[in-house]
This record gives sequence, structure tokens and C-alpha cells, in this order.
Amino acid sequence: MYKDTEKIITLNKEDIEDIIALTPMQEGMLFHYLKDPASDLYFEQLCLEISGKIDGKYFEQAWNSVVENNEMLRTIFRWEKMEKPTQAILKKHYIKVRHYDLSNRGGQEKSKPVEEIKTKDRVEKFDLHDVPFRVTLITLGKTRHVIIISNHHILYDGWSNGIILEEFFNAYHDLCHHKITKKPDKTRFKEYMRWRQSNYPV
Repeated sequence: MYKDTEKIITLNKEDIEDIIALTPMQEGMLFHYLKDPASDLYFEQLCLEISGKIDGKYFEQAWNSVVENNEMLRTIFRWEKMEKPTQAILKKHYIKVRHYDLSNRGGQEKSKPVEEIKTKDRVEKFDLHDVPFRVTLITLGKTRHVIIISNHHILYDGWSNGIILEEFFNAYHDLCHHKITKKPDKTRFKEYMRWRQSNYPV
């Protein structure tokens, strides 16, 4: 049985879209997380430097559009008083993009704080009771920016980064051009779990 933590955080049923089991790989990651929550094992950090002007409002809206369309980016985990852990998909989850403005600093003065921000982000470990996903924007100039996307590997694998980024850039483009963003048609994780359990029963 998974051991209890000191504080059990309750959820309102009205806030939950679905509750599903973990895959064996997710259970393994949760096991290592509970063994050492301070470890950076399975902590993922993707850093991108991009050129062009960025509208902060649309930037955040675009990321929240991605969160809305991908249930794993609205997922939290529970294991207290359970024989088997579960993952709860929230109906809504709003992320607040962290923003650092270094545009007023000279060229030589920017590289060090950027590395410090990256390190600080890595040091801040995720609590799997909350959605283990966050986005940071560093402004280096009017047309120079660094994006830091951090997540716990329990949410998605590295192959998913390309899909998530494509959805973000499409949503951001549509917002900037005042277009209605089309929701991508994709298989829900619950449907995958049903398929997996029917084909690979425990």
C-alpha cells in the first residue's frame, strides 16, 4: 500500500472530469517520487530561444488553450489510503506563466541570470498533488526570448514535446490574428487506458 503523506488534500467532485488508473510506468515513477520527493529524477526541462515579438497576454492564453486540449496537463495524482494510486483529471486548470524581463540589461549581463533562472526552476521540485507542469518566459529584448517548459515525466514523454509545442504555436498564431483556434481531434487518455486494459489485462 502507498504510504500516507502528512496532509491529505481533498478534491471537490465538481472539479473533476475523470479519475483513472496509472499505467505501470507511471506507477514506477510515482514509487520513485515517494521514495525521494526531493530528487530531480524524472524532472524534465525544455529550454527554447525564439526570435520575434511576443504578446504576453496571448502567450499565456495560448498555453492555457494547450492545457484545455490536453487532459494530462490538467492531471493531479492521489495515493493516500489507496491500494492503487489514481490520477484525477481536472475540468479546468489555469497556468500562470512566470515572466522575467532582462531586456534592460547589457548583453554580457543576461547570460548569467538566464542560467540562474533555469537552475532555480530545476531546484523547485514538483508536488504531484498539483499539476506538475509550468511555463516560464524570459524576455531578453524586443525580439529575443527564452521559453522554459518544465514538467514531471509522469505526465508525458519526450515525444509529446513536439505535439505540445505545435499546438501552442498554432494557438498563439490564431490569437494574434484574431482567429478561433480549432481544437485538435485526439484520443483521450482514458480511451487509451481502456484499450490497454482490454489488451493487456493485469
